[in-house]
Amino acid sequence: MIRSYGLAYAEPAAALQVKVHIDLESGDLRCPRCFGKDLVSSTSRGLRDFVMRRLGRIPRHCRFCGKRFYVPKEVIGAGKAAPKWRGRPIGRPPE
Repeated sequence: MIRSYGLAYAEPAAALQVKVHIDLESGDLRCPRCFGKDLVSSTSRGLRDFVMRRLGRIPRHCRFCGKRFYVPKEVIGAGKAAPKWRGRPIGRPPE
């Protein structure tokens, strides 16, 4: 710490080093804040969500950190195979 006229100033920090390896795959949908994979669709909340849906963005949120963000429809449709129940796809077919 550097003291000047009774005030404390922090010295510049050294470069941040992350020692945990995060395995990222191309096209993997992850949270922009914590890089978690536990993402669920988020309920529409108002005018902003309405406008974003018209622009082709779908609201999602991370169950781990709670970050809410928008994902393009193409990214969701281009993901892994559609989930199935009793051998039949769940949801509507991709557009």
